[in-house]
Amino acid sequence: MIKYEGTINKFFTRQAVADVVTGLPKLQTPMMDLLFPAAARKQKASPFLSLEEVTGAIGAVPLTARGGSSVSIDGTGKKRTIIEPCELKPSTFLSARDINDLIASGDAESIQAEMNDRIAELRDSVVLSSEIMTRQAFGGKIKFPIKDENGATTSFELDLGSPKDFKTASIKTANLAGLQTWLEDLYTKQAALSGGQVRFMLASNVYSKVCDIVIASGSTAPVVWTPEGMILFGKYHILTGATTYTLPLATTATPILADGKVRTFDAANTGKLFYCALDDLDAKLAPMPFFAKPVYKKDPDGVKIVGSSKIVPAVAVSKMGEQTVTVA
Repeated sequence: MIKYEGTINKFFTRQAVADVVTGLPKLQTPMMDLLFPAAARKQKASPFLSLEEVTGAIGAVPLTARGGSSVSIDGTGKKRTIIEPCELKPSTFLSARDINDLIASGDAESIQAEMNDRIAELRDSVVLSSEIMTRQAFGGKIKFPIKDENGATTSFELDLGSPKDFKTASIKTANLAGLQTWLEDLYTKQAALSGGQVRFMLASNVYSKVCDIVIASGSTAPVVWTPEGMILFGKYHILTGATTYTLPLATTATPILADGKVRTFDAANTGKLFYCALDDLDAKLAPMPFFAKPVYKKDPDGVKIVGSSKIVPAVAVSKMGEQTVTVA
């Protein structure tokens, strides 16, 4: 017992897990990177968030359908609403036979490689789930399936608000000049909400129409093409909103923007990604984007390696604008 637990446990200290994760290649998380750069990510020493913290991050009062409750914060009976973040807990199983074979080999590098692969698998699952949740949050509401303590499926729900309605517009017959007029109108409206770094995200059909107009203008179009989209007239940063997400247990993909929609936002004021303290003594109850630990099991004998993360992607949807655009 001591031998195999000691052999396995040494790969799952906080520092050992951190070293493995640091050495892993970065996964592609375009929405998390766009909305939550390093300065917009906050680690909380508490396992909860207060309603006021989320409100301050998104500029509106969120509505909690699940995961929220009121607790007394002093002897006067005054209460504050707290939000319990969604806990992501993927796991993988290493059988007793697998462990026996690894230990019998006496090859420390082989054991390390196997543990690294298992940690990488769990890290990838947590990061992918975080990216999916962020894409869903961009729409204004999180409703993410999770397992409860009894293994049943429930959901973490959080209403983050709605974008400002910028009504409707048409670029069906627009030329380059008309396109500039339309973009400037949207730019001005977004700047009135929050305008440090105005960005435009266009649904696929709207983006295609803008491309058609730009290309039809030939060499006169002041455009710089970027991996994410284009910059027009040196001012308007346009992103394609063709991204989709598929929730765990779901079979169909959901677009982050429906056809005909344009979302404007301030890239310098998009909210915060909160990481809260883990309910894990081996992690020393610390707020970490990811942690993994071994849990020894019987019947069948082996080790369940459990990953964990507690996140809330608090997207500041109420500081964004949205318009319905006719393109054909």
